Amino acid sequence: MATWSGAFIGLVTTVVGFRIFTQDQLPSDSISVSYMLPSVLLVLWGTAWWVTGILNDRRSLLLIAFGSFGSAIVMALVGNSPSILPMTAACLLLLAFLPAVLLMRERRH
Repeated sequence: MATWSGAFIGLVTTVVGFRIFTQDQLPSDSISVSYMLPSVLLVLWGTAWWVTGILNDRRSLLLIAFGSFGSAIVMALVGNSPSILPMTAACLLLLAFLPAVLLMRERRH
């Protein structure tokens, strides 16, 4: 619980920090900075899975963490391009939806 609440607090703090940082920027600069937000969020997501996997001795959860870290780098490379939309969809499906479904199915057994 502490891991995920810490990740959520980190998320909120990051979004507020980005908002404050871009407040006095030119609109074009603010938009450019905002394209780094998905990478930061994926790092927070990966870190929470990393800690959860280590603390619960479930090394398989580290795959989600590694996927998140790798995706953070790819999202930074993609930046402001049309590729960001399918990349975002892939991240949501593979790093959030699929792990949730697998964990719920595992819990039933």
